[in-house]
Amino acid sequence: DQLIVRLKHGYLDYPHGQTNVPLYQCDIEDSLWNLLINSRVVSVDRVVRDCFPGDTIRTVHGETCRVPDLSQVYVLYLQNNVDVLETIERIYEHKAVLYAEPNHIGAILCSEPNDSLWDDQWNLHTPDDDSTFGIGCPVAWEYTTGDTAIRIAIIDDGIDYTHPDLGGSEDTLDFPNYKVAGGYDYKNDDHYPYPGGKRHGTSCAGIAAALTNNDSIGVAGIAGGWGQDSCDVGAQLYAIMVGVEHVSVDSMALIIREVSDPDGDFGCQVLSNSWGYSQYNETIRGAVMFAYGVGASFVAAKGYGGGYTPLYPADYQDYSRVTAVGSFGPDGIYCHGSNCDGHSHAIGLGIDILAPGAIVKTTDRYGGYYGFHATSAATPHVAGSIALIRSIEGNLRNEDTDWILKFSTYDPADSNEWTWDSLYGHGDLRISTAIERLDSLYDLSSYTANGGSIADSAGIDTVTFIGGLGPWGAGDTTATVRRFRITKNITYSQSYNGTPYAWGVGYGSKGWSAADPNYCIGYCSLEDSSQTSTGCTLQTFIYKFLDSKTYEFVAWYPCEPDSVVYKYKVWGELAGARRYPENTIHGLTPNSLTILGNYPNPFNSSTSIVFETSKESEVNLSVYNLLGRMIRTLVDKRLPAGFHSITWNGKDKSGKDLASGIYFYKLEAHGMSETKRLTILK
Repeated sequence: DQLIVRLKHGYLDYPHGQTNVPLYQCDIEDSLWNLLINSRVVSVDRVVRDCFPGDTIRTVHGETCRVPDLSQVYVLYLQNNVDVLETIERIYEHKAVLYAEPNHIGAILCSEPNDSLWDDQWNLHTPDDDSTFGIGCPVAWEYTTGDTAIRIAIIDDGIDYTHPDLGGSEDTLDFPNYKVAGGYDYKNDDHYPYPGGKRHGTSCAGIAAALTNNDSIGVAGIAGGWGQDSCDVGAQLYAIMVGVEHVSVDSMALIIREVSDPDGDFGCQVLSNSWGYSQYNETIRGAVMFAYGVGASFVAAKGYGGGYTPLYPADYQDYSRVTAVGSFGPDGIYCHGSNCDGHSHAIGLGIDILAPGAIVKTTDRYGGYYGFHATSAATPHVAGSIALIRSIEGNLRNEDTDWILKFSTYDPADSNEWTWDSLYGHGDLRISTAIERLDSLYDLSSYTANGGSIADSAGIDTVTFIGGLGPWGAGDTTATVRRFRITKNITYSQSYNGTPYAWGVGYGSKGWSAADPNYCIGYCSLEDSSQTSTGCTLQTFIYKFLDSKTYEFVAWYPCEPDSVVYKYKVWGELAGARRYPENTIHGLTPNSLTILGNYPNPFNSSTSIVFETSKESEVNLSVYNLLGRMIRTLVDKRLPAGFHSITWNGKDKSGKDLASGIYFYKLEAHGMSETKRLTILK
């Protein structure tokens, strides 16, 4: 979906210091603008960075010579399914174009790994004319192969950390190695994984993040980096060895809390759970809610019982935000069981997404490889895919990654778009679609809305609230209540091509779910069938607490109807507005803002963050670490409309120099927010 063009001077002016910018941020001559827009070009990048017009004179070995002017050579990024060759023929006719050709380099560098078993890994391959149904890793890898700051907990029966595809060596038996850490063994309580590893957990680890493109060794992992160098090992794997059949529910709940706690020893952002209990247990559900509350993505296998058979934690669904995984085979059809051939069914109420679960070649204990099956294999596919998403957008939370994957699925029986079915969820996992949309094609914005009206109410009931409320202090309480559903109609502040995707975000919302027991965690969702191309209806719930004997009013929790706060995301392809449309400034719609980037990036001593607001408003610009903790506020005041540049010296709020690494800065103004990544390199 890329082509390289060379233009004559004077037709396209590219913003200095930026990379891969939307088309509307460039200053383009009218006729060329119309051609590029009609050709479905969405963004543009310079092939040679920081190259200026006329910059063609160099001194080489003391002699002055002229070199080619490369300042007008660009990569044009097209929308999905646009024919590159036809686009080249079309734009070649324009007077500004000196040459145009496909961008062969991007596809060659980082698409097909050299792992010896790669040809057998149908599950990771890019779909070919809809005849094979892999998840599209080669396309995703052109954008990211996994970030070492992302931690995947494999909560299972251990990982063979001596496996060469998992960073180990049989000669040294080093634990932790540069790829695998962790080690809490709740089966034997010796805090050390079984040195030989176990088959089930080792196989899950390999699917999620085995080392990729590492000199013809074995298999490729979804988030396993790109190359043998220890600085490019992709997502980190944490071996949380539990021996599921021997662990009590209390211990399992403790494990989930410990590994997802950002302030603990593990701080895992993704939890992969290829295990389950047939019995509901409130202690484990409480731990899952804790993981949700701290933003961890909790992925769980639905099992291969099929039909309506429950399996927990996958079936802690409605308000726990578990991503429940079913499986499909090489033909894209739902499957289950140890002999899954793609024609039986791993379906059941509560499945969110389907992933490869048949004849999946992956790592085995003692350095081997074998075929893995069923939803145990499907679950780490989703966990590894979430790790890739978080490698690009590290500030996303569990609800975001869950919906991004679900809205990017494929249904081979219906169409290329996601559909919903109560028994098999949204369809087949396609990480290629999710990553491509996140990179440039789709805009992902965060919004806040306030207030609302009572849509309906439940009768008087008794509900258990966990986590402590007002007069009841820090403990749990059972209260007599009447529950009210509060809704608000929203009109999107931006125009989209077609209907965008949208979802509610619990974190930051003021309003609880309708669950009993209720964990008092913020909740927001879309009202069913309310979404249109221009807006949607948001909903949450509040409670009127009553005296258990007289039923007289005591208090509203968490707030009164007019104090409800909804956090929500909108993700879609922005309508092709011209750079300076009527009633806007610098290409911004009347209620929008944009981060133009920071320069330099990476930086050592200081960097300048440039952003633009479309109107005067209260502005907050803050820096966060990878765990989501705010470490420095750079702006918190009212600013006029226009461009602003803020210099940051790389220090936290106490004046201490921050360590090298990846950080995020978040801009918030007039109910909107945007986040970008920066790197300190010392």
